[in-house]
Amino acid sequence: MRNRKHPIIDIGSISFFADATTEQLIEVGNPENKISVMEMLTLEDHHEFLFDKQSRNIKKGEWNDLEESEDLIYIWIRRIEALDPEGMRSHEATTRIEEAAKDLPVVDISGTKFYWDRKDASFLEVNNIWNKIYKNDLTIKDGVQGFYFDKRCNHVPFPHELKEYQNGSLLPAHILFISTQDVLQQTENKNQLADASRKISVKRTFGNKKSNRL
Repeated sequence: MRNRKHPIIDIGSISFFADATTEQLIEVGNPENKISVMEMLTLEDHHEFLFDKQSRNIKKGEWNDLEESEDLIYIWIRRIEALDPEGMRSHEATTRIEEAAKDLPVVDISGTKFYWDRKDASFLEVNNIWNKIYKNDLTIKDGVQGFYFDKRCNHVPFPHELKEYQNGSLLPAHILFISTQDVLQQTENKNQLADASRKISVKRTFGNKKSNRL
């Protein structure tokens, strides 16, 4: 591991470093124990695997989410890129990706800045562009389209996490429902302000010109 501070995640009450440069999870108390992303089921927004608490690693052989037991836990984690943005920034291509994102409009989601990528219909956190809110995260609540947002970690809770939260009468204070219309309205307002600013600028330019008529 390179000499830097790595993010730590908890898997089955065991702490692991997340390292995007090697695409591995490395046990904090035993660095020789590594879990490779290549062994996981990788989807657009997360990784899945069956964790064996005895070996403190991925279960050997075939597995699925129905095999949970006292020693086996089915785990979902965020993409390794989102977990370790600093590690991702060590890649040369990352600079180009982050620079390109700066051309996207910025919106505020519960105090956190996100880029709005209209092409992919996704939101990318400004300080961690690998942390995304995808169009598949959208849902309907009381007739309003939007998404649930966890203020503690700046992303949408996993479905099983949200189900646990919803078992109570009220969602915890750090889980909010965000209307997509309200968020996207920010970009429309900015565009309207920009258009108005340009019109004012044009009027002032023409208004300040001196007449050349004799």
